Amino acid sequence: FPRAEGAAAIPFAVEDATAAHFKQVQADFLAAVGDPPPTINIPVFYAPDGTWTVRGIHEDEYMAILPGVPWQAFQLPAALVAGATRAGIQQIAIQTQPTGIFMSLNGKVLPHIGWQNGELANVLALATAAGLADALAGSGLEPERVLPLLEELLPIIQAANVNLFVHFPTP
Repeated sequence: FPRAEGAAAIPFAVEDATAAHFKQVQADFLAAVGDPPPTINIPVFYAPDGTWTVRGIHEDEYMAILPGVPWQAFQLPAALVAGATRAGIQQIAIQTQPTGIFMSLNGKVLPHIGWQNGELANVLALATAAGLADALAGSGLEPERVLPLLEELLPIIQAANVNLFVHFPTP
């Protein structure tokens, strides 16, 4: 849009203290693991009832191994799995890279979200201000513990190469 005469331009991204903190955490992470970081592949297979397995290990086994983690939060309603199957959705891929998060549906690439200039810090601040942490209530996740954890993990996730492949049953 044209700018009014004498008006200052509004920047698309502003690097504040949070964004600078994210960059420092990323630099520390890369110094610890090496650059480029290793790639982590997580294949998740959903059953028609909404339960899941990762690398052949059923969610019940994860619950027994690490009982403090709210694994049940990863279950999907059976109706959602059935709807995805009816819609022909076989795989959703989410891949994180230092430049952004990339997604694909059945191998077809979707628009990506860039995050190399502190954008994710702003999204987290917006989500917090909008009260989205309250939406975690009842999921087994505690908002007062999740948000600080996200603030520390997101910069690492941004710097990491994580490939999450979610597979749905075939019709």
